[in-house]
Amino acid sequence: KFQVLIGDLIFALKIDKIIKNVEELKELASFLLSDVLKLPFNLIYPIGKEQEKKDGKIVDILRKHNFDIVVGDFHYINKIIDLLENKILITNTLTGKDIENLKTVKVKKVITTGIAKNNRSFGANVMDTLFAAYCYKFKNLKISPLDKLKKDLYFEFLNDFLGLKEIKGNIVIDSEIK
Repeated sequence: KFQVLIGDLIFALKIDKIIKNVEELKELASFLLSDVLKLPFNLIYPIGKEQEKKDGKIVDILRKHNFDIVVGDFHYINKIIDLLENKILITNTLTGKDIENLKTVKVKKVITTGIAKNNRSFGANVMDTLFAAYCYKFKNLKISPLDKLKKDLYFEFLNDFLGLKEIKGNIVIDSEIK
């Protein structure tokens, strides 16, 4: 059994609380989300040079928790890179340099969605949004982030909407970091 770190509260708000499951996420969102959405974006998400800075407060919080898997935005995860030895990461956009840095700290595995192009997986959040819009507009389907991904439908989206007849790179990067 794995200990998964869904560290949105720790990363964005520096609150020492690990979300343990979807039900807990929904419960917290019901009373926190309306206030958090009123905050300036740069207070909850690193922008520009802030993306490169390590965060000692987050590292101190996470040293108290045991986890095997880290799930989240790479700009947050990168802030705790020194804690990632032998961990599994599930994240979004990565560059070749990011992968090299993860190898240096001996991350066990990286899983990311998105299309790899020019040594970079780009905008998983953008791709997810476009896919949801495609499903709704052209397939009359409402999808949820909790739905299981329908691979055939996703490939159809890539072909129809983005004109990608051939995919260069990976849809899912699931590789041992060596």
